[in-house]
Amino acid sequence: MQTKLNLDATAKFFIVAIGVVAIVIALRELQYIFLPFVLAYFLYFMFAPVTERLRAWRVPMFVVILLEIAVTAAVFYAASKYVFDSALRLLDNVDVYVDKIDFMVRDLAASMDLDAPELRAFSVEDLLATLDYQALASGALSSTVDLTGYVLFVLFFFVFISSGHRGIYEAFKRRFVARVKMTAARVSTRIEPTVDDDGGETESATETEETTRESAVFETTFRLVSQQIQKYVGAKFLLNLGAGVTSYLILLALGVEFADVWGSMIFILNFIPTIGSAAALVAPAVMATLQSESIGFGLLVAALVGAVQTGFFNLLEPAIVGKRLDLNPIVLLLAVLLWGYVWGVVGMLLAAPLTAMARIVISNYQDANMRFLSDLMDDDD
Repeated sequence: MQTKLNLDATAKFFIVAIGVVAIVIALRELQYIFLPFVLAYFLYFMFAPVTERLRAWRVPMFVVILLEIAVTAAVFYAASKYVFDSALRLLDNVDVYVDKIDFMVRDLAASMDLDAPELRAFSVEDLLATLDYQALASGALSSTVDLTGYVLFVLFFFVFISSGHRGIYEAFKRRFVARVKMTAARVSTRIEPTVDDDGGETESATETEETTRESAVFETTFRLVSQQIQKYVGAKFLLNLGAGVTSYLILLALGVEFADVWGSMIFILNFIPTIGSAAALVAPAVMATLQSESIGFGLLVAALVGAVQTGFFNLLEPAIVGKRLDLNPIVLLLAVLLWGYVWGVVGMLLAAPLTAMARIVISNYQDANMRFLSDLMDDDD
């Protein structure tokens, strides 16, 4: 005999809250496993249209996977090479900027009549002499190796996800539809069981309709998840590209050196919410100040680049990205904070599509509490 445990609303709330906290802690502590897996799945969803098209042309799956890995590796190599080459270009002129920094700091101390010998005799070379270059080189090499290993780890997951996703999808579908089928069967049995010519019970019309409907809902949910990820990345890419190109043209018109580097930095760093925008704003402003030896010119550059970023990422992005994801902007902000706590900067980057995926899944439940959560997350504008 089984005893049914009845819990009041308060007990259920605390049980769910404890479960959510436990999941967050597990995701945070085991991020070196979960994060590459999630990134690999995002990569799989991004390549999904290409995969479907190539499979329709009867290209073998292992060839498709190899092509997609080659494309990913090529993009990673090109981006890494551009960053390395840009760093070398900056280092070629480092002596000029070091002298300008020394002059500006000493001049500022003298003009403000500061009684600070360390500022009046400021020297960047003296500061650099205190650095442990061996430790810096070792750290840079270690970071490069770690990044390369991380990318390889993601590609490793991607291979297995590409070959095993269909089986996982069918397993979830069978489990989900079977549960619905059992529920429908119990309902139809209480109403009127259907008997065949031999006297045995057959699947009722109610059971068949519920199974068909829920099977369609399950397939639609998976399709929407893939589409939402693709739409988000596409919209974000275009916004960042627009901000980068606009900033590049402004900096080029003002004569700021390495305008292409700063434009590329604005494009890349703004994939990271908040932190990336701040870093992308500071770098060209500092360069303009050093180049012109004028704080006013540096502030002008900062104001113009800040205006571009405000227009693209504070006005256009919430409207375009938020509407594409059908997410409430407040929920999107809270999601960035939560996923940033769980997985750091990468978590902030993934916050919007992960939250959109959660909303899609929640919206397909008929439970009143789930519907309430879905309504909170939905953007009704």
